[in-house]
Amino acid sequence: ISFSIKKGSYTTILGHNGSGKSTIVKILTGITTATKGCIYLEGKQISGKRTQKEIGKKVQMIFQNPKSSLNPKMTIGQNLDDALLYYRKIPKTERKRQCEEILERVHLPVSYLAKYPSQISGGECQRVCIARALLKKPKILILDDSTSAVDTATEAKIRQSFSTTLKDTTKLIIAQRISSVETADRILVMDEGRIVGQGTHEELLNTCEAYQEIYYSQMSKKEVAQ
Repeated sequence: ISFSIKKGSYTTILGHNGSGKSTIVKILTGITTATKGCIYLEGKQISGKRTQKEIGKKVQMIFQNPKSSLNPKMTIGQNLDDALLYYRKIPKTERKRQCEEILERVHLPVSYLAKYPSQISGGECQRVCIARALLKKPKILILDDSTSAVDTATEAKIRQSFSTTLKDTTKLIIAQRISSVETADRILVMDEGRIVGQGTHEELLNTCEAYQEIYYSQMSKKEVAQ
């Protein structure tokens, strides 16, 4: 596979389970080392342990299992406050205000600041992780199917928060739902470890058989559910 991502763009990777989406993310973040080929970050080649070191300075990764990204011994408020204290050095009173505001943006009540990750659902934990990422304002944000447990209406509102709060952040979102990728600047379609199509939603509906298959399959299920 070969692709590039423009700084500040909103790019998504779509495909069925096992198509290779998460493997790409693991390679990009240095969790897995590519067997061959090169990765470039801002024009500089990076690989292996150096990948993790270099990308760790600029990237915020939200995994499919959100609880792995939160400290279970800290309240939601402490997890969010930690992002502001250690990454942006913001005073305490301002941190509290921003934590309350960011929870509202991901449609969680302010009272959740006192709860622990074990006391809320998986979908709510996903929203907390997204809130934490919004607070950090990273240069690169990667979401590995990180909105799979929230409903499509809430997901759409969260994506809107990305476009306003993280306007200059490069966003790479891994997804299985068409609704998660429709508004992206560019969609990469994966199938059996290969990129079989790339373009906008409208372009892929006209040119990519794999995308059409996923789209019409999901639309049919939606109609049945209704």
